[in-house]
Amino acid sequence: MRRGRGRRVLLPALAVGIVAFGCSTQGLAVKQSDRVQVVRPRDLTTTEAPARITWDARPLAPRQRFAVFVDQQPMAPGESLESLADDTCKATPGCPDELYLAAHFIFVTRGHNVTVPVLPFNGPFPVNDLYGLHAATIVIVDGAGRRVGEDSWSTNFFVERPSLSGGLDTGGLDENP
Repeated sequence: MRRGRGRRVLLPALAVGIVAFGCSTQGLAVKQSDRVQVVRPRDLTTTEAPARITWDARPLAPRQRFAVFVDQQPMAPGESLESLADDTCKATPGCPDELYLAAHFIFVTRGHNVTVPVLPFNGPFPVNDLYGLHAATIVIVDGAGRRVGEDSWSTNFFVERPSLSGGLDTGGLDENP
């Protein structure tokens, strides 16, 4: 009977060991880099339109730039901005260019801020409690527009907008329909 009891303990322990050692975290960024710090808008605050996104950062390597993605996810590490373009853009020489990217809420700069003149009305979160919440994610790209590393820095914010009653609406649902 002792022999069976040992198997009952050994087999689950062995299974846990196999699973634990089989799951590799090699190549994954586990710690958030402090290379970039978003200054404005602070997370979950309300800002005025046009939205100005500002950050502090350590100097970039030559030909590197910041790419700011508003209300969408950036491309995977090693992928280029071109990978986000539609077929028409990919077939057009020089596309994606600054105008194409801005129309898709992607802004590329060597500076430490971007101004987003217009934002989608509802934001990217299809949940009533998050109505009007916007997201900005900053990554670093090289001279060819390829994402450098896995690091990203983000902030979520609301933008004041005119309401139907003529005042300002900071997002959320009207309490009195």
